[in-house]
This record gives sequence, structure tokens and C-alpha cells, in this order.
Amino acid sequence: IDITMKPDWKRGDIVASLGGTIESSGKFTPSYSICKVVEVGSRDLALIVHPSRSYDRIFMAPKSCCVKISSASLEAISSGVTPPKLNDLVIAFSTSISEEVLTGIVYAIEYTSGSPRNCKILVGEDIKSVPYDRVMVLDRKSEQ
Repeated sequence: IDITMKPDWKRGDIVASLGGTIESSGKFTPSYSICKVVEVGSRDLALIVHPSRSYDRIFMAPKSCCVKISSASLEAISSGVTPPKLNDLVIAFSTSISEEVLTGIVYAIEYTSGSPRNCKILVGEDIKSVPYDRVMVLDRKSEQ
């Protein structure tokens, strides 16, 4: 084990704490909680859900089940996602609850009251319309 890879835990750190369900079949379904470190022990952390509510309680978790999350800067969180443009190669989620995806080229962008609402995407020989906020840029056609 490389000792330099161990996080330097301290009070106030934000961590993702691993939990989950193990079924009798052996199937493991993980879950995660975002928590704040209240106190640091030799092998464990005292945590509270973050952001905490008045009814949240402190609980203990082994350090091995936690991953430190670095704080995002204001610049990072205000940068926003890359807006799709005409001719971009994109992936689009057909609904907000499905992992079904379409991959294609942005053919048109529809606007309503000055805001982008839908993208028409060329998928093979078909044109599909999807909500603008469900489109992610995979590659941008170089601007010439």
C-alpha cells in the first residue's frame, strides 16, 4: 500500500460514504451519501449527512468506505455544460428517466421566446427531435 495515496482526513472535509445492499444471491447494489467529517479517528470517521438537517445524526464509518470530495471552485460550478451547436456530434437522452440514447449530428435548434428548447438531430437518415437540455456534445466540428 502506497502511504502517499491515503487522504489526509480533517474535520470539515466533504466525503462520499459508500453503503448498499447485499442480497442472499450475492448481488451488491451500492449507494452513496454525501457527508461532512465531524471528527477523525485512527481508522474511522464521524460523519453527518451534508448539507445537514435538524434531524440528521452523527454516525461512524470506516475510512476505507469513504472517498474525499474536493471542493469545487466558483469558476468550476458556474462554467455550465457545453451548449450544443449546429453540426456538433452529440448524444441525446430520449427521456429524462431512461438511459436510452440517440447519437447523431445537430441539424437544427428550435427556440421559444429566445431560449433553446429542442434539437433536431440527424440519426442515420432520420431526424429526431429531443429537448435541448438532454443533449451532450461529444465532438465539436472545428470552426473554420
